[in-house]
Parts: sequence; structure tokens; C-alpha cells
Amino acid sequence: MTPITLGSSYWWLGIAILIGLGIVFFVFAPKHGDKSFQAWLPVLGWMIFINQALYWLMAILEDRFFLSTSLPLHLCGMSQLLLLAHLAFKQKWAFPLVAFWGPLGGMMGMLTPALTDINTLFVVQYFIGHSVIIVVPLYLLIHGGRRIPANYFWRIIIFTNILGFTMMFINYFLSANYMYVSQPPPVAPYNSGHRLLQWPWYLFFIELQVIFLVWLYWLAISKFRQTPNPTD
Repeated sequence: MTPITLGSSYWWLGIAILIGLGIVFFVFAPKHGDKSFQAWLPVLGWMIFINQALYWLMAILEDRFFLSTSLPLHLCGMSQLLLLAHLAFKQKWAFPLVAFWGPLGGMMGMLTPALTDINTLFVVQYFIGHSVIIVVPLYLLIHGGRRIPANYFWRIIIFTNILGFTMMFINYFLSANYMYVSQPPPVAPYNSGHRLLQWPWYLFFIELQVIFLVWLYWLAISKFRQTPNPTD
């Protein structure tokens, strides 16, 4: 994986894509209650999937598609598939997961981008994919009438840890590093070589980072939670 330097022209391109999509969704896209809203959702879901499929097509054409690096098994890739499941196939269970994994995973991907191949098409596809998983879940919360189940905080922590441990086994069989649970991410500070940031010690710091970020996000979206039942 090759990191994109913060402040580089490619990085600023990614920020421009994120801001541009934010404007599109929060200014121009249909809102819950509009006549076109329900018809718009499956179209949006398929558009997100097409962007992900475009990466697979480009990787195959350039002989860069490998099971160890090209499957959608990072949180960002899974979030795009969860949005497809929710928007196009009306899977309600998918939204609470992507409401957390999308914005948090996408923002980390925007701040510490790393690609297997650095060229303009791959960079644009990367930043579109990471921007939509940040913007679309927030759009669905704010303008789409979606809500997060009450008492979901620890559930998302548990789901994420179960997924991480599962990914360790998948990585072992694929000689991969999906979700960066088998080797440190190729970005600062995890690529510093410090022994506390080597496997498995760095996983402790990532765990603390995940809990802290989920907690901040949980506070930020407090008005978009479902009202707890008296028996909860």
C-alpha cells in the first residue's frame, strides 16, 4: 500500500470530492417526504455499487486484482456494500452498521489514504467511495428519516471486534491485511517501527481509538437515536 501525502494535490482532490458530494446531498438531493425520495434511494445504492465495481474492473484490466488486496473487506468497502443492501434491497439491519462504520472508517481513510496503485482514476474512485460512505449515512440520518437503535453503542463495539477477529483468520488464509488487524497500517504513526506499534501491541491502541471515536460519534448523533422502550 502506498500512502497519499497529506497536503498533496491528490489529497486536496479528495477533500474537494468530499465537500462537493456533501453539497450535492445536503442541498440538492431529495429529502424524506419528497415524492422522489423513495425512488431515489435504490438509484443511489446502485450508483455506490457501480463505483466499487469500477475499482474491480480497473484492477482486473490492469492485472492488479488480487484476493489479498482487492476484496471489499476493509470497513470502507463493506460500508459501500451495506449501503447497497440498505438502499437498493431495503435491508434495515444494514443501516445502523453503516451509520457507524461508514463515517468513521471513511474519515480515517480520508485522513490517512493509502492505495495499491497511485494514478488519477484509482485516486478519484478511492475518494468517491470514501466520501459517499461518510456523506450518505449522515444524509440518511439528517434528511432521510433514519434512526439509530437505542443502546446501540456497545453493540457496534462488539460487532466491530467480532469482525476484526474474524478478519484475522481471513487474512491468514489469504495472506492479506484487511482491516489492518494482521499488520500495522502503512501510515503514521503506525509505520514508525516502534515496538509498541508493532503486532499485536498496536491493536490495543487501535481498540482505544475505535472506542473513543465511536463514543464521540454516539454523542454527536444523539438527536437521531430511537427513543428507548421502558423495558430497555
